[in-house]
Amino acid sequence: MPPAWAASFLLAASVTAAAAARNAQRANLRNRDEPARLLCRFPKQQGFEKAVDIFASAADNTRTMQFEGDGTGRGDDGFIQTMVRCEGSEPGDCSPPKNASAGSLLQRGVAGADCMQTTCSCQADVNATYGNYQRHMSSYVLPACREASGAGSQGYRVLLIGLGGGALPTHILANCPAGTSVETIEYDPRVAEAASRFFGLRLQPGVNDIFVDEGSAAVAKRASEGRSYDAVLIDAWTGPFDVPESCRSESFIGNVKRILRPGGLALQNIDMGQFERTLPIYSHEFGADSASAEMLLGNGEMAIGRLIVGEQAWYGKGGLFPGSGRP
Repeated sequence: MPPAWAASFLLAASVTAAAAARNAQRANLRNRDEPARLLCRFPKQQGFEKAVDIFASAADNTRTMQFEGDGTGRGDDGFIQTMVRCEGSEPGDCSPPKNASAGSLLQRGVAGADCMQTTCSCQADVNATYGNYQRHMSSYVLPACREASGAGSQGYRVLLIGLGGGALPTHILANCPAGTSVETIEYDPRVAEAASRFFGLRLQPGVNDIFVDEGSAAVAKRASEGRSYDAVLIDAWTGPFDVPESCRSESFIGNVKRILRPGGLALQNIDMGQFERTLPIYSHEFGADSASAEMLLGNGEMAIGRLIVGEQAWYGKGGLFPGSGRP
């Protein structure tokens, strides 16, 4: 067994490496390495102990989101929650309100204006993705949605657990055929508000929907109602390096499998540490031949992240086929 100091050293190295990985993700979207400015803040509220800070960079018209207390609090380090690049130059309306109400954060002297009184429009760049996990998820979903289109198609249905800035729904809907729909579950109502207010997410009933709910409960409800999806994407975090236990438990993963159509995909973004305990659950629920994982490598990122892939079996005249063995 290694000495205690060695374990502490390894933990510190992992945290440093993960921060560097997310810095690299940021650099891939930003053209210039200069600090973003704090645009506004969604304050703490009951059930949510951290404020949500929204940052904007005029250099390349990107927006970032960070929870209060994570990282340096500048919106330009390794602990941002998400990033979206907006098309063109930053619009002139991206500024704190000139006349804030008496109860606003701005007048109370808190750093950052009240986001509910701040505007900063965005036309999201539909071809820009944040981080290797979004690129890897897209590499599975886009070919599958295109293959599923055509005569007799029921439409390709995606369920996303964890919204962030909404880059994934925007990217999927812009690059998949008509008839594709994305249904997103987001636990924090402030994040849902931020995505449409500052990150360019455009909602459309029946095509691009958001439901504010806890991820595990939402999946269990859909399983009990008999709903089905072609892909379930899980990108749920409580903070740096931590996927909530409810979104990696045996009951959660079992329900994910139950709502997948034959040949459907479950894709989960997760970091080392929790990955090693979660992949065996996928193997148990989906079958050893239908559960796999890949390292999220490339673009200067450190090898901290993993993408778990669960493939729902196909059912045909010849019987049961593993997810990768379509009849």
